[in-house]
Amino acid sequence: MGKRMKLMHELTYLDLSHNNIGDSGANSLRGGMMLMRKLAHLNLSHNNITERGTESLSEVFSSKHGVTQLDFSHNNIGDSGAKTLSEAMRSMHKLTHFNLSYSDIGDSGIKSLSESLGSKHELTHLDLSHNNIGKSGAECLSELLESMHELTHLDLSHNNIEERGAESLSEGIRSMHGLTHCHLSHNNIGDRGVTSLSFKMRLMDALEHLDLSNNNIGERGAMTLNFGMMSMHGFTYLDLSHNNIGHRGLKRLSGVMKSMHRLAHLDLSCNDIGAGGTRSLSKILRSMYELVHINLSNNNIGNSGAVSLSKVMRSMNGLTHLDISHNSIGDRGAKSLSVGMGSMCGLGYLDLSHNKIGDIGVKSFSEEMLSMYELTHLDLSYNNIGDLGAQSLSEGMRTLCGLAFLDLCHNNIGDNGAKSLSEAMWSMYELTHLGLSHNNIGHIGAQSLSEGFWSMYGFTHIDLSHNNIETAEWSREF
Repeated sequence: MGKRMKLMHELTYLDLSHNNIGDSGANSLRGGMMLMRKLAHLNLSHNNITERGTESLSEVFSSKHGVTQLDFSHNNIGDSGAKTLSEAMRSMHKLTHFNLSYSDIGDSGIKSLSESLGSKHELTHLDLSHNNIGKSGAECLSELLESMHELTHLDLSHNNIEERGAESLSEGIRSMHGLTHCHLSHNNIGDRGVTSLSFKMRLMDALEHLDLSNNNIGERGAMTLNFGMMSMHGFTYLDLSHNNIGHRGLKRLSGVMKSMHRLAHLDLSCNDIGAGGTRSLSKILRSMYELVHINLSNNNIGNSGAVSLSKVMRSMNGLTHLDISHNSIGDRGAKSLSVGMGSMCGLGYLDLSHNKIGDIGVKSFSEEMLSMYELTHLDLSYNNIGDLGAQSLSEGMRTLCGLAFLDLCHNNIGDNGAKSLSEAMWSMYELTHLGLSHNNIGHIGAQSLSEGFWSMYGFTHIDLSHNNIETAEWSREF
């Protein structure tokens, strides 16, 4: 291939990603790529190229003065490879997009890259996620970011920046007035780290997309974050999941969140906000007119929190994705939620799994499902709806012609419930995934289900494991 590439003098776009080229392949490509004088977009990601391969390509990178987009991610080049690459990139003055994620780069590699990228004043997108950047690496990046006035997208997620690194990084971030997307998740920056960032973030009024998930910021961090986000009214995406902010932290955040009228995606999962935090959140959700995606899973909101949430759900007509799984919601909470869900005609994804919903709760929910024409994903697994609940659910699902995913595993459903579900399947033409494992379905229930399967030509996944089917005779019906 390298020889044929020598004829491609006019090539401007080259994507060789996901080809397992390796170091030997990189060496073979070198000659052909050297002649591509007009190359502007180069993607060599996912190719198992190491430090050795990077050395082979260094001359190629040095000659590509017109490259604007370079993706060399997922190649495990390490610190030494990053140093080689950074030296070769010094002539790429027109670079606007640079991706070096998943490259096993640590602090010394980042230092080399920072020195090279300092002259790339047109850079708008920088992705260094999933590496090993620590405190000293963050210090180098901080100095680099101070000169990157055109940067709009920054991804440093899944590194080891931690508290002290965040303090250093905050100095560079304060000058990035045009930044619109910032990803700092999975860095364990803690409450002190987010406090440092918050005080500098006040000037970043162009920010639209912020991901601080999995950072252990806690209640104190949430309080200071509230101060930092006061001027950020243009948010469309906010992810604060897995941070243990608690109900007090959310109450503080609600003060600034109520002005986020453009917010479309909100993830507050795994924060233990409880019923109190849900009450605070419910008061501000009314002002989020553009919200389409909300995740409140793993928050221990209980029945009381579900009641609070249901009052505001009636006005959330544009919601398409709702996850309130793992929340200890029982029949009372489910009954309240079902009233609110009745007006969500556009809801496509609903996850109520891992709660305490029984047949009474699912009956109320089923009555409101008749208006959920857009529902494609429904997860009610790990509840206790039983046969009566399955019967009620079957009646409600008859109008869900577009349902593709249905999970009812771990629900104590027996033969009678399976029979009711099979009758509902005749109108569910789009169903591809059905989960009924860990129930009490026997031979009779399995026979009923097999009759319903006749109408399901698109099935790709059926899980009936851990039941009481015993005999295989029913399988002849397939």
